[in-house]
Amino acid sequence: MVKLISALSVLALATSVTAGKYRLCACFKDGKLDETSTKDVVNHADGKYIYSFFTWKADGETPADNQNPKTPADKKTHGAPADGSYWHAIMGTINGSDDDGWIGAKEAARACVAEKATEGLCFTPPVDFNWRDCGKKDCFTSKAERTDDAGNPIKLSNPSK
Repeated sequence: MVKLISALSVLALATSVTAGKYRLCACFKDGKLDETSTKDVVNHADGKYIYSFFTWKADGETPADNQNPKTPADKKTHGAPADGSYWHAIMGTINGSDDDGWIGAKEAARACVAEKATEGLCFTPPVDFNWRDCGKKDCFTSKAERTDDAGNPIKLSNPSK
């Protein structure tokens, strides 16, 4: 009986880890992150997801485009499953869409498979990294081609007519 309870406990723990919620996700295809399907997920998410051009690293390097002043210069790992750009979810109601700021692993997998990717890869970086960092460019959503890291549209200072 004890062995059965222990086995069930391990199974429940494994299920909760794989079905967890994360801050950042991207689509995976052909052995690497797939930028096209990742952007397609964002473009079909009704403003709920934000694509960031920030490059998250898996190899322990801290890239130069991390704009977070709180990030210590000697911090060496993002904890990303693969190098590349990821999307994050809005927090609250922004531009007519609503989300809690977390992305479920199954939610990401379904979205990526719908865009012809193999799977979704998700992670949450260490707390001293700004997980909403847009990098040197602005972010975007399906509702605005330029946004801040929270998904708020950025108005052009001199819009062309």
